[in-house]
Amino acid sequence: MNSTLSTAAIAVIANFSSILVGSITIPCLYYNNNRTKLRAGLRVSIGKGSPKEIEEELQIIAQKDKIHLHTMDETMVRMLMQKHTIGIDCSAFVYYVLDAEVQSKKNISLRSTLHFPYATNPVRKLLARLRIVENTNVKTLAHEKNSTPITLSDVAAGDMITILEGGLDHAWNHIMIIHKVTQEEPGAPIKIHYTHSYQWSTDGQYNHGVRTGNIIVTDVSAPLLDAVWTEQGKEGAENETYVRAGHAKQVAIRRLNILV
Repeated sequence: MNSTLSTAAIAVIANFSSILVGSITIPCLYYNNNRTKLRAGLRVSIGKGSPKEIEEELQIIAQKDKIHLHTMDETMVRMLMQKHTIGIDCSAFVYYVLDAEVQSKKNISLRSTLHFPYATNPVRKLLARLRIVENTNVKTLAHEKNSTPITLSDVAAGDMITILEGGLDHAWNHIMIIHKVTQEEPGAPIKIHYTHSYQWSTDGQYNHGVRTGNIIVTDVSAPLLDAVWTEQGKEGAENETYVRAGHAKQVAIRRLNILV
């Protein structure tokens, strides 16, 4: 009765959750390029790189700076990644997972199906097509040209939870991928399992990145925020993901149109 992502999509999550650096593996750190507004940089240094690109870039950095990765512990690796802005933002993480899911189910790439309605002039439209991962953000994935709202009773693995204009200042957009849904019977989900890349204020400078959480559903007719959100063992006011979503102008479950 459970719904899960394809093997290929699960593998993408696993790769982001266990970046290999020297002799250790760690979850990829979170990095949001909106903070620095760096343009036209390597995607691996602006929060948009794939797991392979991230691992290769760290090796290049180590060779350049004469760093022996195999002698580093987890804290040292996290500090190195943070110093060189190596990480993944929420939308790029979801892009890579969904690209694997779409290829597995539809045998086409996600890039061939995405629309960029916020690219309003020919130059921006061209750049969006040429640098598709870099130009895929939360609002793009949540636009009606790319995805469709899904009721809680119909939720399935591969759906997205989109949070628009969240936080106290309504300046925060975020997206999470649902990787598994546990249900007692069709139309009656009891637990939604999600993965995302994120940073809480309590994470400090280095303890953020790709992580999982779950949402316990007791009433499919109630809003998603009425369910119990648990992440890092925290619920309610201690769960920063839930708190910021609670201040959002829109929280929705959406499904890529190609997967509807």
